[in-house]
Amino acid sequence: MQRELSSFVRVVNEANSVHRLIRVLVVSEIRLHREGLISALMSEDIIEVVGAADCLDDALRAVDEHGADIVLLDLAPTEDNLTDLANAVRAAPESRFVVLGAVESEEEVVAWAEAGVSGIVERGSSLEELRRVLDTVMRSELLCSPRVAAALLHRVYALALERSGSDAISRLTVREVEILDLISEGLTNKEIAKRMAIRLPTVKNHVHNIFEKLGVHTRAAAVALSRKIRLGTSPVDLSHR
Repeated sequence: MQRELSSFVRVVNEANSVHRLIRVLVVSEIRLHREGLISALMSEDIIEVVGAADCLDDALRAVDEHGADIVLLDLAPTEDNLTDLANAVRAAPESRFVVLGAVESEEEVVAWAEAGVSGIVERGSSLEELRRVLDTVMRSELLCSPRVAAALLHRVYALALERSGSDAISRLTVREVEILDLISEGLTNKEIAKRMAIRLPTVKNHVHNIFEKLGVHTRAAAVALSRKIRLGTSPVDLSHR
């Protein structure tokens, strides 16, 4: 009897866990948007709206008071909002942050992702699509459009290039770095040899080593990679050169 009761309780608890409401806090600077989102979300049987705020500071106070599984953000990706979001993500680690209608460019997607959002819902999405995103975020998964996915993959690739480039630059010797700097100034091998008072074959050997360590095949590619790592600028597309 006791065993049957324990099994029954376990099944009930599991069922309650599966159907537990998603507690959502709505954040929007525009009152009409806030009220519209709240009204729409309250019609969903899996969602419980626990509060609303017009800024992230007020949202954090509401999270402390009421708790929230997801903080739904209808905010512009300004520098202040992104900074506040990054701080909020650290201050409320038990909550997940989802941004609504924020895909004007790849840069915006990356900015939101780097600030710590767990999901992005594009403008033009339906209430059903929003519901699916929230449900997916609760499972620690990501449901996004192909455009958002492409932006995130491009960012991962850029970071990988930057990391590998930084590693490559660090493998250069002091003399190789000096020669790379002269290449960046546009000097030829003969001019570099004259400037450094070394033999031309020695310069050519250094240039060969630089290309090999950086994983490039042209002087332009070596210069572009060096500038990207040192200055944080975007590399030029050299595939056609």
